Amino acid sequence: MITHKWVEDNPDSSGVAFQDFVPDTTTIIDTVHINTILYPNPTSNLITLDITNKDLTSPTFTHQITDMYGTLKETHTITVPNGTTGHYTYDVSAYTAGVYFHYVLQNSKVYVSDIFIKY
Repeated sequence: MITHKWVEDNPDSSGVAFQDFVPDTTTIIDTVHINTILYPNPTSNLITLDITNKDLTSPTFTHQITDMYGTLKETHTITVPNGTTGHYTYDVSAYTAGVYFHYVLQNSKVYVSDIFIKY
């Protein structure tokens, strides 16, 4: 399971402040106050995204899944009101075995991207 948690006391002046950061598999392109958990990883059938909107006023996000070549497999509009957590489960059983990427976007900004493995 890959987990990202916002750290309020950021000792780094760069603005990036996440715990449990996995630098080899995760890229934070913009800093926001959201938590995401993607599990199970690896998976054979279902993958679940838990996303907590800690303080963004806009509750609408786009969730995309691509294969390792950048081909869009799925895109979903999800709504997570401020201060709540949304749980979204996707059936990936029809995907071939391999590496896939998931992205959480809002207003054309990518906030979180992770990999997951389908076996």
